[in-house]
Amino acid sequence: MRRAHRTTQRKFATTDWSLVRRAGRKESTTYRASLERLLTLYLPALRAHLTETKRIDPQIADDLLQDFVAVKFLEQNLPSQADKSRGRFRTFVLTALDRQGEARIAYRDA
Repeated sequence: MRRAHRTTQRKFATTDWSLVRRAGRKESTTYRASLERLLTLYLPALRAHLTETKRIDPQIADDLLQDFVAVKFLEQNLPSQADKSRGRFRTFVLTALDRQGEARIAYRDA
């Protein structure tokens, strides 16, 4: 039973581009709810990516994710930068996460 739960957590949801657009419009009345929903859908898979694919310690992965959400989603409004014509949202988010994670780890180790 536990194994099935872990498998579910690793999967990315099918991208709902209207949700991504709403989560990227800070002036919208649905911004907060849309961003919360988007993060609820994506954070488990992003955490699994860090801990299982990148083999990062779970506590460090949680710190990286918290920083990623604060900087990329809240400060830089990552959803507003997504472009459906350029590919999958999950690839866009994973690339941003990997780049930020690598930069944070390199800075820490310097």
